Amino acid sequence: MKKAAMVLLFLALTSVILGFLFWGMMDLPDSAFYFAIGEYIKSGKYPFTYPYIYSRPTTISPPLYGLFLLPLWGLPRSDIIIHLIQVLILLTTAYFTYKSARYFLPSAWSLIAVSFLLLIPGNTIFTSLVMTEIGAQLLVGIYVYLLLSYFIFKKPKFLHSAILVGLLMGLWKYSLIVYGGVAILILFMKRPKLGICWLLPVTGVLIITGWIFVNHRITNVWGLSDASGIQMYNLVVWNGRLSPKVDNQSWLKLRHYVGTGVNIYRPYWDLQEYILSKNNRNWWEVNSILGSVATAAIKNNPFGYALVVARNFILIHGPTSFYEADWRRACQNAPADFRPFYNQNGTFRLCAPIINERVAQPFWNWYISFTGLFYNYVFPITNYLILLPALILLPLMGSIREKILAVLYLIGVGSTAMIAHLDQRYLMPFYPIVSIVVFSGLHRLTATTKGLLLRLKVQP
Repeated sequence: MKKAAMVLLFLALTSVILGFLFWGMMDLPDSAFYFAIGEYIKSGKYPFTYPYIYSRPTTISPPLYGLFLLPLWGLPRSDIIIHLIQVLILLTTAYFTYKSARYFLPSAWSLIAVSFLLLIPGNTIFTSLVMTEIGAQLLVGIYVYLLLSYFIFKKPKFLHSAILVGLLMGLWKYSLIVYGGVAILILFMKRPKLGICWLLPVTGVLIITGWIFVNHRITNVWGLSDASGIQMYNLVVWNGRLSPKVDNQSWLKLRHYVGTGVNIYRPYWDLQEYILSKNNRNWWEVNSILGSVATAAIKNNPFGYALVVARNFILIHGPTSFYEADWRRACQNAPADFRPFYNQNGTFRLCAPIINERVAQPFWNWYISFTGLFYNYVFPITNYLILLPALILLPLMGSIREKILAVLYLIGVGSTAMIAHLDQRYLMPFYPIVSIVVFSGLHRLTATTKGLLLRLKVQP
C-alpha cells in the first residue's frame, strides 16, 4: 500500500506543478480590496475601483494578505513570483497535514490523505488567484498541528504557538479569529507553565490590539473591520430571506433609500449605491444600515436565523459550480475597472502563464470542466457519506485527539456559517481537517470490515 500511496502523491505533486506552469494569475472582484489595503499601508492612498468608491478607506479585507503582497510588487514578473509562493504555501500545508495525520493514521494512509488534499481542484485553481484561501489553509494546518501536539506531548510551547497563529489568522481571514479565542480558552483551562514562550501569546494579543487601533484610525470604527454589518445582511436577508417587523426603523430607513419598487433581498453590493449616492459615498452608513436590518431580522425571527445557519452549514458541503470561468470569461471578459490598478507598476501581469497561452487555454478549460464534476459529485458525496457522519460520531466515540479535530472543524465552519453568506470557497481553509477526518473514517471502516471478515473466517 505504501508504494500505491507514493504513486498517488507523485500524481498529486505533478498536478500542482502543471497548474503552476499552465495557469497565469487571475482575479476575482474581492482581489482588488487586498491590493488596495496593501497600497494604503504603503503609500497612505487607497485606490478605489468602481463601483466600490467610498469617502474613506475600508477594512473590508484583512490586512495581512495585503502586507504579504506589498514587497512583491516591484519584482520582475511579480505575478509568477506570487503564484510560485502560493504553490509553496500549498505544499507546506500538505506537510503539516501529513504531520497531523500521523497522529491518527499509518504512514501510507497519511500520504493518501495529503494526496487528496493536493488533488482537490479548488486548491490548484486558488494558487493562481489573488485570494486569501491558500494562505488561510496553511495557517489552519499549522494551528491544528500545534494544538494536537500540545494535547499529545503536554508541552506549553505548542499551546502558546497555537495562540499566536490563531490570532494572526484573524488578520488573514477575519472569521478565523475564533481559533485564537479557542486556544486562549484552553490556556485558561489548562494553565500550563508559562516559561519564555509566554511572549508568543502576548505578541499575538498586542498585534490584534494594535490592528484594532489602526482600524479605528482608518475607518473610525472599533473592531477588526468596518464591514461586519454587510456580511450579516448577506447571510440573514439575502440568503435567509428574513426581515424585521414592517415598522422597524432600520427597515424603513433602508426602504426609504432604495425605494418601494426595489427588491431588498439582494446582496449588499447590489444595494450599496442607493445609500452611497445620498450620503456622500459614506461606506459606514451602508454597513450600519444593513447591519441594523440584519440584527433586527434576527431578533424578529431567531428560530429562522438558526435554520439559516444550519442550512448554510449543510449546503456549504454540498454540490456547487465553485469556480466555472473558462479562459475567455476569466481573462478576456473580466471587469476592466480592476485591470489598471493591477498593472499600474507594470510588473504584475494577469493571465500570463509560463507555458504558451495557446497551449494553456484548452488545458485550463478542460480542468474547469473536471472541477465542475468534482464539486458537483465527488466532494459532496464524500462530505455527506463520510465527513459529516464522522463529525457526529467522533465527539461521542473518538479518542481525545479525534474529538479535538472534530470540534475544531465544527467551531471553524460553524462560526463561518453564522456570519457569512453561502459560498463554498469559505470551506477551503478547513480542507486540511477534511482530508484527515475523511481518511481517518475510511481507515476505521476498512479496519472494522477486515476484522468482521476475519471473525467470519474463523467461525466453524
